[in-house]
Amino acid sequence: MQVIEEKVKVYQAKDGTKFKDRYECEKHEKGIPYGNYYAKLSNLKEFEVTENHLKLIKRNQIEWVFFRDDYNAGRFYQDCKRPYGNSDWVGDIAEILGIEADCHSEDDFEDKWFSESLEYFLVCHHIDMRIVMEILCQNLSIRKGKYKRDSIYGGEWVYVGS
Repeated sequence: MQVIEEKVKVYQAKDGTKFKDRYECEKHEKGIPYGNYYAKLSNLKEFEVTENHLKLIKRNQIEWVFFRDDYNAGRFYQDCKRPYGNSDWVGDIAEILGIEADCHSEDDFEDKWFSESLEYFLVCHHIDMRIVMEILCQNLSIRKGKYKRDSIYGGEWVYVGS
């Protein structure tokens, strides 16, 4: 048997990344704005904790997991699929923050979902928890207001006021 010509479709995401599978490309493209937001967070020296962040902390599902071996005394764990208790974690964030879905089916008003911009707002609040939890652990308390650090490389977050 001889392959004379093999054509393979290649899909290119907005950031130039190439995929052989269309759905993987779409999934990657949907994640680009969130990756950019996460990268921006990594370089912040100032962060404002809001009432929304405090509400999310209260519902954050953190457990202590322990696997018995010579090098493991346990660790904190957050289920990445259920960070606030349910598998619809974006819906959980909306519920916690008191936000309703802003899109619905014309035929069925019970069939609701979030617009791209509202979903982005909700997901970014979850991504913010990376900094919020760092502030909480470093200070052993947290409150609404501005926090600063001297360095993006492990600098300690200090409360500077509201």
